[in-house]
Amino acid sequence: AYDGVYPPGSTFKIVVAAAALESGAMSPEDRVNCTGSAYYYDRPYHCWEPRGHGSMNLHSGIQHSCDCYFYEAARRTGIEKIAEVAKQFGIGHRYELGLTGGKKGVAPNDEWKRANTRTHEPWRPGDTISAAIGQGYVLATPFEMAVMALRIAGGHKAPEPRLIVSEQGSRLTPSVV
Repeated sequence: AYDGVYPPGSTFKIVVAAAALESGAMSPEDRVNCTGSAYYYDRPYHCWEPRGHGSMNLHSGIQHSCDCYFYEAARRTGIEKIAEVAKQFGIGHRYELGLTGGKKGVAPNDEWKRANTRTHEPWRPGDTISAAIGQGYVLATPFEMAVMALRIAGGHKAPEPRLIVSEQGSRLTPSVV
C-alpha cells in the first residue's frame, strides 16, 4: 500500500469530475452522449460498455463509470487543472509515516512529461484522454487512493494521515489514521 505504484483506473474519474466542476468546464447538468466509443485526435477511444450508455450527465457518468463522459470532461478541462486537483486529493505526494520505503504516484502534466520521459516530449491532447480514466501517465499508490477517499468524504476537514503505533499485548500494532 505504501510502496506500490499503479494506474488508478476508474477511481481517478472523481478527480476529473472535481476538476471539471471547479474549472467551470462542465456543470453537473451538461450531457455527453456515449455510443460506446468516441473519436479524439483521429483515433477511437472506447468505453468499457461497447453498446454505450446513451446520454450521460455528471451523476449518471459517475454512476455508470462511463469512459466517454470522462473523456469529454477531461478534454474540456485540460490536464493542468486535472493535475492540480489530483494533487489536492493527495496524488503525487509521498507521505512521511516514519517507515522505510514509500513511493508517490504521478499527477502528470506538460512539465512533468517533459522532465520525466526519455524523449522529453510535450504533453499531447491524447494523453489527456487517457488520463481521464486513470490510465496513461497517471499513477497512484493504494495509500494515496485511501487519502483521496478520505478527502472526498471529509472535504477540507480531512486530517493529514499519520501512523499510530499502539501496544496490544506483547506486540506493536501499527495503524494509519
